[in-house]
Amino acid sequence: MTITTRPFTKIELDALTDLSEELAGHFDSCESEEFANAVGQAALMLPLSLRQLAYDFRIGKEKRIILLQGMAIDEATLMPTPDSWDHAWREPRILKLEIRHALVASLFGDIFGWHTQENGRFFRHVIPHPKDEAEQLGSGSSVDLEWHNEEAFHPARADSIALMCYRNLEQAVTTVCTASSLKLSDEAVKILRQPRFVIVPDKSHRPDFNKSSQWQLSAEDFQRIEKMLTQPDPQPVLTGPSDDPFLRIDPAFMYAIDPEAEQALKEIKAEVDSKLVDVVLQPGEFLVIDNLRSVHGRRRYKPQYGAQKRWMRRVNIAVDLAKGGQNIWVGSRRRFL
Repeated sequence: MTITTRPFTKIELDALTDLSEELAGHFDSCESEEFANAVGQAALMLPLSLRQLAYDFRIGKEKRIILLQGMAIDEATLMPTPDSWDHAWREPRILKLEIRHALVASLFGDIFGWHTQENGRFFRHVIPHPKDEAEQLGSGSSVDLEWHNEEAFHPARADSIALMCYRNLEQAVTTVCTASSLKLSDEAVKILRQPRFVIVPDKSHRPDFNKSSQWQLSAEDFQRIEKMLTQPDPQPVLTGPSDDPFLRIDPAFMYAIDPEAEQALKEIKAEVDSKLVDVVLQPGEFLVIDNLRSVHGRRRYKPQYGAQKRWMRRVNIAVDLAKGGQNIWVGSRRRFL
């Protein structure tokens, strides 16, 4: 499996800088529907070379994973890494970085957030935290974050995600793999295409992991999540064309409903493990991942807890904000339930 690695050109970087300056004159935060609409329109003014890359990615002409390189971040002037994901939504010190991230992400579709994950925040802080070290969360570190699709449990999961690296002095390793690179037995493929697998919501969508001084969510807000936990519908792991299949999988939060399906699940897990590609993201780099046909994870690492600990940002992207009618909006077309 190969990743499309591509440096930004000077023209592209200049355009991203100019547009971020312009948008920063109108918005003091990226966390609003108004900003998301404005940045989506602004992305249409980026150079044709970037728009063509994103278009080819969406229609499948490009590889399912793109690494964009060359945007400089000055470590000497970068603010300290926040203490946790529960950081202020308005942060002037990194506003223009967030806008650049938003511009790149908006080339590939529309940005959105989950109501049951940080109250619909678009740009999540992926930061290690001591209390989560052994958890299957982005804030974990002492165990491998098992590869997965984001929100594999959800019928309206993101079409793609855009990771941006702010700081990675630990040289932590991100892992990726595409479904098209897998070689599976005919019997396993047959079983994996049948609804014999249950995927439940991960912990980041549950009430205990969404307590914040910035908002108050009620039990009512988590009713759909609760139903997915207590009354999950079995799903297939593979769908779509055999040469470029859709993949829906999250080993840490799923199980097979019968022994044959369990064996097929073991086979695909072993095959993904053998095909994983390691990526060490550097500050200013973007990793755009097709979330419908690829998985990603992270290898264990030792965080440098403090002001310079690892700091990633992640945003979800949808080509269709209605997700074919499977989506429920909460107060905004960009906040999914």
